[in-house]
Amino acid sequence: MVHNKNFQLLISVSLLLTISGCGRVEKTSDKIVSMNQPSRLLNEIKSDVVFKGDTNAYIELDIVYNDLNHEEFIYYALVMANKYDYPQAYFDVYWCLTELYKDFSEIDSLTMEMSLKYLTLAADKGHSQAREVLEDFRKSSSE
Repeated sequence: MVHNKNFQLLISVSLLLTISGCGRVEKTSDKIVSMNQPSRLLNEIKSDVVFKGDTNAYIELDIVYNDLNHEEFIYYALVMANKYDYPQAYFDVYWCLTELYKDFSEIDSLTMEMSLKYLTLAADKGHSQAREVLEDFRKSSSE
């Protein structure tokens, strides 16, 4: 039952991200081009992330997606966090979920809960930026 709730939440978040979009992208004809072109095929990088938990491939994919919409990147962040327990990926899930909003008060409660869960997990796993963000969030919440 818990997995079903998480899956439904993921679908809702995915739809939200798809509708909203984020990041910069250049479109030439029907081909999407990132300013940070990878040194190898994108499908190969994605496969290494999903099936091998390759952190170097994940970092390379993150660099490519700096210029593209993050609605697809969140899937890879979730895989690296949930399947491979990669601290940076926990933080990236938080980042992808919250970067759409200018103000945290605009985030719905389920998305806020999920983003804070991943932020806390990143901090618990030693991610220093997550610790700083979480500390700042807690300070601003108590004011």
